[in-house]
Amino acid sequence: MNAFAMEAGPAHFGGDFVESARRFLYRIAAAIAIVLLLALLFVLFVPLAIVGVIYLVVRSALGSLGAPARTPQGDAEPMHAPIPESDDEGRENVRVRRPGEE
Repeated sequence: MNAFAMEAGPAHFGGDFVESARRFLYRIAAAIAIVLLLALLFVLFVPLAIVGVIYLVVRSALGSLGAPARTPQGDAEPMHAPIPESDDEGRENVRVRRPGEE
């Protein structure tokens, strides 16, 4: 073996074939994985998103058909029971009083 062969190593004598074949197979596997993920995206997620948007639009359109017109806030019923001035034991409730109340 001459000095050139010792310096060049196995890359010039076919030893790099296994490494390049391994890299090639990894690239093929990565391409297959990307194609499968894109297929999953377009087959499952996009139609589900479209169905979800259609559902929301139909629900909001149908939900407003039977609803009464909105009333001004003054006519609206309170959403909760009024806050009592004191509890059963006589303790006064502390709450914010707006100017002009009472």
